[in-house]
Amino acid sequence: MSVITIQVGQCGNQIGHAFFQELVSEYPSCSPWLQERLVETYFQRDFESERLVANAVLVDMEPKVVTKCLAESRKGKDWHFSEKFAHCKQSGSGNNWALGYCNYASEKEQVNKRIQSLLERIDYFGGF
Repeated sequence: MSVITIQVGQCGNQIGHAFFQELVSEYPSCSPWLQERLVETYFQRDFESERLVANAVLVDMEPKVVTKCLAESRKGKDWHFSEKFAHCKQSGSGNNWALGYCNYASEKEQVNKRIQSLLERIDYFGGF
């Protein structure tokens, strides 16, 4: 059963990155059965690069944090975030929620497409 994380904003993306990093750091000390459950639940296998791909959609209206999370995950040899499931714009709303809602509410369709695309890759979906 797979779980998808939807990481929104600076805090959501930073916590999401730390979460996946912690999962991978604990992976070697787990039993083989638990290792397989971790991979099955939170990752997909990329057979080309032999790395794990996080079941995560990264969303922010500023590219800074999303770009940093993508770059940091690419540095490691065990896992990474997929750029296909990252959504950001060129400028944010500067903590002005009204501006964000008025200017970026239409972006939800693009985010929904990324979530749908990730869902289509999963055999047995457990939740967000």
